[in-house]
Amino acid sequence: MSHHDLMLVIKRRRERDHLTQMDMAKVIGVSRRHYVRCESGKAELKLSQFVDAMKFLNITYLDLALDLLNLKPVMACDVAAAARTLSAAARKSLVEFMMKNHHDRKKVN
Repeated sequence: MSHHDLMLVIKRRRERDHLTQMDMAKVIGVSRRHYVRCESGKAELKLSQFVDAMKFLNITYLDLALDLLNLKPVMACDVAAAARTLSAAARKSLVEFMMKNHHDRKKVN
């Protein structure tokens, strides 16, 4: 997996959301010219800029990984279907984890 592969995922998500390269450049604090060079593989973003791009596009590391594998994003119904295969104790642990994660995210925001 290269930086360019990661940028292709960002580009596809940007286009899906009907955002311009200028929109992205402003959010992550680079010039449009530099951002265009990053999307074309001629330059690279700093990790912090890449993370800012992901936040702006509202994508997670899991979304990024699934996109790199050309898989559809995981939906709530996918999680529910997978959870049905778990034992009762595992389902309980999963729900507890998800609720704790939700609570922790609310504290950060």
